[in-house]
Amino acid sequence: MNKATEATKKLIEAVVDTRLELMLLSGTPMHKHNITKHWSRLDQVFLLKHSSKMLISCDTLSGKRGINMDHLPVLTELRLKVDTMAAVPILNFCNTNWKDFRAKLQKQLDKTPNSACILD
Repeated sequence: MNKATEATKKLIEAVVDTRLELMLLSGTPMHKHNITKHWSRLDQVFLLKHSSKMLISCDTLSGKRGINMDHLPVLTELRLKVDTMAAVPILNFCNTNWKDFRAKLQKQLDKTPNSACILD
């Protein structure tokens, strides 16, 4: 068995062992050979079975091939749930009125037992 066949066999075994599923339709061209100019399929897109339910689409973008590029871009669109959080304001200490801050801090410290003098 040659090295390429052995490598292919190992790849297929890994895909089967991890239960990956192929997402691009069989025969989807994505690579144009520089010399023969024939289209082939070198790239693959795999998802786990539970993730494949989130797949909206997976295809090559034939009209978006870049200059001197031999591969087509692959666009994979997934339906993902994204948790969002409300924005929390962040204090900007550069805008602090330090004179007012020190006065309010002093009032609070005066209420505590054994407060010590704050030096400027």
